[in-house]
Amino acid sequence: MRESTRREYDKSRKIADHPFRSACYAPFTSLYFWPTGDVTPCCQTLRNGFTLGNVATDDLEAIWNGRENRRLRDSLARYDFPVECDFCRWQIEGGDPQGAFATVFDEFIPRSRDSRKPVAMEFSMSNACNFECIMCDGFNSSRIRRRREKLPPLEKPYGDRFMSDLEKYLPGLRWAHFFGGEPFLSPENYRVWQNLGRGGDSGRTRVRITTNGSIFNGKVEAALEAMAADIVISLDAVSPEVLGQVRLHSRHARLMENIRRFKSYTDRKGTSLSFAYCLMVQTWFEFPDLLLFAENLRSRVFVNTVTEPAVCSVYALPAEELAEVVGRLERMGNQMHLSAILGINREVWTQTLRDLKAHADTGLREERDGKR
Repeated sequence: MRESTRREYDKSRKIADHPFRSACYAPFTSLYFWPTGDVTPCCQTLRNGFTLGNVATDDLEAIWNGRENRRLRDSLARYDFPVECDFCRWQIEGGDPQGAFATVFDEFIPRSRDSRKPVAMEFSMSNACNFECIMCDGFNSSRIRRRREKLPPLEKPYGDRFMSDLEKYLPGLRWAHFFGGEPFLSPENYRVWQNLGRGGDSGRTRVRITTNGSIFNGKVEAALEAMAADIVISLDAVSPEVLGQVRLHSRHARLMENIRRFKSYTDRKGTSLSFAYCLMVQTWFEFPDLLLFAENLRSRVFVNTVTEPAVCSVYALPAEELAEVVGRLERMGNQMHLSAILGINREVWTQTLRDLKAHADTGLREERDGKR
């Protein structure tokens, strides 16, 4: 990474209290568990076929302190993004250093460069899901795998041996984030939640659950009552029509009711309710209304960068079309007076527009240079 790029990248990062500098802290702090049993430092590195190991054949000690993780640490400590990390390199070199996915891990302060245990774990141990979202696939949704892809179910690698191995790593764990499929449909997640509570760590470990918001029954309520969890609801549209077109099998009325119940839970527990939004070709025009919806709930919105499938990605649009999307969003924001109305979500609005504009401008320059 060039020194000027490094300075720009680090300018907005909150890493002054970290014991050392790194372009990304994921391999120093975190493990991500996939439905297949593969383990990576984050959710982006698997796209290149990279893994640190697999729970079916490797114990967590070998995965965490193995050769591959040490190689990533050495490279990123030099601010050199290896090929496994090309997604974040693309974001930074594309004019979006502040929005690079790697900055997510700045929150996880490493104990040292050679810490023997991770401080964060992200669990996506099952693809059990009741939706068929248009941007998703069978690897992350059992319903898509069965109905759309006509494939057999994934094997379940997270059995008793893994759960026993995991118990050694739960004491002192600072963050535990649960994804899906739909996490409230995953028996594996309930086992981890029970183990967190049994070890007395449920109060010390910050738990976050990203859900599609479709399920709030007695089993879910009992699991939530035993811990204090931040809830993130994946929400790409507030209108029933667009929601139904993007998140197939969702029910708008039920989702709105469950959002109310999750909000009541987080208010009572002193935790947070937020929303994860996929800005896509099919949803970008819902972004202003979704921000207002979240603002009224005093909830933050996090924007997911969708690059696949290309038919859903605004970044796959011709640069001129992406620039038009930015222009239309700016006009919508002005008409709705978003800059004046938004509080906690004002920065995500302005930053998203800056990011989109930066990519559009880069594309336009490349197109002009190619014509010369």
